[in-house]
Amino acid sequence: MHVIQLVSGNHRLTAALAFTMCFIGFLVPGCRRAAPHSQAPPSRVMRIVCLSPAVTDLLISLDLGDRIVGRDTWEEQLPDSVPRVGDLTSINLEAVLALNPTDIVLQAGKIGAPNRLEEVSTEREWNLINLQIDSLSDIQQAITTLAEQLSFAGEPQSRAIVTQRSEKLAHEIDAALAPLPAAETDHLGPIMVLYFTDPPSAYGPGSYVSDILESLGARNALAGGAWQELDLERVAASQPWALIIAEPGANDEILAHPELALGSLARLDLDCVRAGRLAVLGHPRSQLPGASVIGVAQELRTILERLARKQGPPEP
Repeated sequence: MHVIQLVSGNHRLTAALAFTMCFIGFLVPGCRRAAPHSQAPPSRVMRIVCLSPAVTDLLISLDLGDRIVGRDTWEEQLPDSVPRVGDLTSINLEAVLALNPTDIVLQAGKIGAPNRLEEVSTEREWNLINLQIDSLSDIQQAITTLAEQLSFAGEPQSRAIVTQRSEKLAHEIDAALAPLPAAETDHLGPIMVLYFTDPPSAYGPGSYVSDILESLGARNALAGGAWQELDLERVAASQPWALIIAEPGANDEILAHPELALGSLARLDLDCVRAGRLAVLGHPRSQLPGASVIGVAQELRTILERLARKQGPPEP
């Protein structure tokens, strides 16, 4: 097996090679050596290796899940028959080569694809697509980019079908983001949405969850970057009007008693907790910036409607 580790950021290549070769056979006159598995057959359909769970979520929503032949280490939606080939920090190129892909899709954003992956993609004529996905607009752009830039090798007629699906998905996202009535949002104060509690880490402006929150008519309690690691002192000082904790797949008990999800925040004396302006976002893919934003927006809408009925004036 040939494993190549690619370190994102500085993209230096470190190689760990392990060769185990075993030959059992007989000499047969006239036999020819088989072509290497990495060579493409004359005609083939699109075969995608996707190195991002979020992009996999988009591909599935575009009905392209069956074209994915290799996946990221952390991907959980595809069947077990689809092999894991690593992630941006450690890609098993031997495994990728064996899958004979036409397209490699990843979410490296501004960092860029690892150098070695770019080199091999050029050598093998793989269609390499790198997406930036942080904000809600990034997700919407990624949907369009996939429809436009996937190779659709051997099946050009499929591009028009996927383009129609991408437009339909974009409309579904827009519909899920319709703002709440002003009669409800007027009762909402600044809201903090956490994706971890130990240490406290929150969605700031420019993140897809913050964008959803604002599209629905609510306000983020934070300024600054999209992904913010906080400390208890900063959370206490901010005193958000309401607190929402993203807990993917939360069970019924936690959804009914969100204080169970507070973790280290339970040590703080927060007005919003005492007033019951606390909720858990339990969507199973709430931390995945893909097509799941539709379900996340729908669940956030329900939470905001419930918070708007809580007693207590919103803060300016």
